[in-house]
Amino acid sequence: DADIPDTLTSQIAAASTDWKGDTVGRMRLDLQYEDAQGILAKYGEGEGFDAPAEGTRSITNLANAYKAVREFLTAELSDDSQKIRLFYGYFTNKVKLIRIETPNVSRALKIFETINDRGVGLDAMDLLKNLLFMHADATQFDAL
Repeated sequence: DADIPDTLTSQIAAASTDWKGDTVGRMRLDLQYEDAQGILAKYGEGEGFDAPAEGTRSITNLANAYKAVREFLTAELSDDSQKIRLFYGYFTNKVKLIRIETPNVSRALKIFETINDRGVGLDAMDLLKNLLFMHADATQFDAL
C-alpha cells in the first residue's frame, strides 16, 4: 500500500547479509515457541486476519492484540489512512513505553505508588486497588 510509511516496514522486518553474501529477511521479533513460527510473518505481511488465533499463550496474545488494534483503528480513526499516518507518527515519536520488572508484587506496588506520587493522574479506583494490594498479605493477591 502506498500509504504505508517506509519506516513502519523497517520496524516490522529487517534484512541482513549472511556469510555467503546473500540477503536474509527476518522479522524484528522472534517468538520462542516452535508452533508460532511464521505467525509474525503473517502479521508483518498484512495477513493478520489469516493468522492462527489459538495455540500457545503467545499466539492467543498476538491474535488478541491484533484484534484490539484493528478495533481501535476502526473505531477511533475510521480506518482513514491519513488519520492512521498521523496517529502512527505521533505514537512513534511522542509515546515512550517503560517496562519495569520487579522481583515480587510488593515491590511492584511500591514502584507504582512512587511513580504515581509524581503527578500522573489516577482515578479513585486505581488508587483504591493499589491501597488494597499494599495492605494485603501476598497470599491474598489472587483473591483481590
